[in-house]
Amino acid sequence: MKELYILPYVSFFDAHDVALRDWLRINDDAGVRKYMGAPGSAQRLFPENARRALAWADSAFDELRRLMVTIASDAVFLDISTDHDRLEEAYNLKALSSQELWCEYTGFLFRSPDGEVKREFYRKYMAPLVEGMSGLIEGRRAYFYDVDEAARSRFIPVCDAAFDANADFMLALARLASRMGGFREAPRHIWHTTPMLRQKAVLYEESAAFHAGLMSTLARLLKARTRGYIVRNIHEQAYDFLSRYERFLDMKSEVDSQRMNNIVDRVLSQDEVRAVMLCEPMHFMSMRQGLERAAEIFPEMRLGKTDITILLKRMSRFTQMFRNMQANYVFALDVLGVEMRERYSMVGEIVPGV
Repeated sequence: MKELYILPYVSFFDAHDVALRDWLRINDDAGVRKYMGAPGSAQRLFPENARRALAWADSAFDELRRLMVTIASDAVFLDISTDHDRLEEAYNLKALSSQELWCEYTGFLFRSPDGEVKREFYRKYMAPLVEGMSGLIEGRRAYFYDVDEAARSRFIPVCDAAFDANADFMLALARLASRMGGFREAPRHIWHTTPMLRQKAVLYEESAAFHAGLMSTLARLLKARTRGYIVRNIHEQAYDFLSRYERFLDMKSEVDSQRMNNIVDRVLSQDEVRAVMLCEPMHFMSMRQGLERAAEIFPEMRLGKTDITILLKRMSRFTQMFRNMQANYVFALDVLGVEMRERYSMVGEIVPGV
């Protein structure tokens, strides 16, 4: 039997990387050296939003590790580009340890900041995180399934453009609602970085209540006599966001299709396998749907089931942006007075709800 489980994950390594770099940037060597003996203790000096984000990232990672132990797979599919097949082969032949694989893939030894003191601190702080990531594949075969680097390099700017347009559109909406006197709240706990080189949506936390309140206010105003005023004031931003978001959906669909084919081909090539596929949240729903269809076509392949409710809840701070984007997309369609095209209506949720 070829059994595959799908688990979404948030990269706690990248979350800590961003937070640590921000802290190192504003501190001199003398300030950093004080915490060299216990690098983790420096977290208490990070900004509040960073500490909150790291706590949730660590919590989500702990639950992911628990699920990995429960499933007890003998293989892991990682969203690393198939261009790195040399690393995959070396690890599976035991020429590389799991820790060496992660060090080489993440560029851990080469991405540390400039300056001897900060470089040493960075490596000491991040070393336990590399060990934690290594534990995900320790004792298991590892298979890479992401698209080649050329396709990734085309996808990343499209993601960035959609995320930036979403942020601009939300800002325009909040200002408009405030100007019309129907909204007085301010967003809390926002900390956002756009995808990094490896296309990681690192940190984004925004109050779900804030966005829901904003959308409710605007929906009410849009149905009133103020519709014309709203349309005139945000028509341009709505069109820009809609165009960029649909371009993002189109390219994401292409990427997910290639990823799914890579996984199915590898699974079917095995005599027997019990594997876990680790997947970024924004790819999870479409990948799961695609693999469910593949399991219907190939009876020797089945999707395993496990309860990921706790994992989704702990990841929710990092996936809120995608829920916001989908809601903003529906609102932009309303503002522009156009119907959602069929191929986008089939997309459904980008990320799973809790």
